[in-house]
Amino acid sequence: MNKMDTPEIPRSVLEDFADFPDAEALRAEIGGTPIDYELDPEFVAAYLKTQFVEDIYGAMADRGIRSKSELAEHLGKSRQYVGRVLNETANFTLESLAEIACALGMRITLRMHKPGTYMAAVSVKDDPGSSADPTNGSPPSVPGFPDPESRPLRPSADAGSQSPAAR
Repeated sequence: MNKMDTPEIPRSVLEDFADFPDAEALRAEIGGTPIDYELDPEFVAAYLKTQFVEDIYGAMADRGIRSKSELAEHLGKSRQYVGRVLNETANFTLESLAEIACALGMRITLRMHKPGTYMAAVSVKDDPGSSADPTNGSPPSVPGFPDPESRPLRPSADAGSQSPAAR
């Protein structure tokens, strides 16, 4: 939409907001610097929970999981636990995040970066003729790393007592 297509703001709306100060005036009135929410641990934690829950819903849709009960079955957890997760009241640990991601066949990344820098996830297409098929979501092979497609989603019962390094 260009400037010529922008609808005119009705006079009544402009009058309703005529007494409101602009952002700079508010900042001066409040006393200075705006809060940097990216450095507030409580805000960051709430944001991460929200993002993770959105990812869960996306993965559920991709896999045809239509209910909390179905997700609970995939996780081997109670429906109440899944309700706490989806309502963002569960106390997430790295282990619980990983468990949920793995049960949904997803990968998870947790990285720190400097303020003012941004990270993005991109889909990487492998060379034609390789073993990875980008159309079905299988990852390209990475030298020195095991093929993720060759491992089961859940470790066997006898592997459960071993540390990840020993597996």
